[in-house]
Amino acid sequence: MNSMDRTKIEESTDMINKVKEIITAGGELALKWFGRVESTRKSDSSLVTRADIEVGELLTEQLNRHFPGYAVVNEESARSHGDRVFKEREYVWVIDPIDGTNSYKTRMPIWAISVGLMRNEKAIMGMIYMPVMGEYYYTHEGMPAIFESERWGRTEMNISQQKEPIDSQSLLVVTSTVINRLNLNFPGKSRAMGSCCADFCYVSRGDAMGCIIKGHLWDLVAGIAILEKAGGRATYIDGSPLVYSDMYNGQRAKDYIVCGADYAVDYLLERVKNK
Repeated sequence: MNSMDRTKIEESTDMINKVKEIITAGGELALKWFGRVESTRKSDSSLVTRADIEVGELLTEQLNRHFPGYAVVNEESARSHGDRVFKEREYVWVIDPIDGTNSYKTRMPIWAISVGLMRNEKAIMGMIYMPVMGEYYYTHEGMPAIFESERWGRTEMNISQQKEPIDSQSLLVVTSTVINRLNLNFPGKSRAMGSCCADFCYVSRGDAMGCIIKGHLWDLVAGIAILEKAGGRATYIDGSPLVYSDMYNGQRAKDYIVCGADYAVDYLLERVKNK
């Protein structure tokens, strides 16, 4: 390893450690409100809670403080001026204060806080924290994809060589609309976990063979960075590549996204179709 590579790894590690501190503080704040907040509906009928707002403010303030010169985009800022921000800044944080607000509101444990980093239309870093579960998933340039928790320890995730039989016991994690809007020619079990971030994490660690989701930029950046570093890939259901810039102004992805190891994505692309 040359000195340049070593320096880059050290810089990535320092950034990961700082983002972990920030996201952990966000998790502590979210847990204070967990089970004690009412939600309201935004203009698109999606839910928002006081925790979404306060955690978003904390993440934004801390990321701006520790990484001056980087932009921070979340759901609200993306919809108002996201395209301009991505054109003006080389590095952009893309955050989701609470991914899985419905689960959070109804006291279900599967929800997450997500912080992703983009550089020139590429997801280069991601960290997902599931506070109730006590689990962190993260990666950055120069390092592998990591799963870390007090219960399971710290392990590197790599699904690149995964090729288990796809049968009645295989698990496919999906968003809640998939069953109604897609033809699933799939022999195994499909589950809606209520959080796109959780879907990415379970696929990246090899416990789900794949996932089918449809989200916004803030739902995708951290998870895809982790998935790709773990040896997986993500593509639209028609086989075309994702184009992040299509979502810069807050638009939802143009179609459903299929994720997993290569063999799983190929399998799903052949069998899962729009109705």
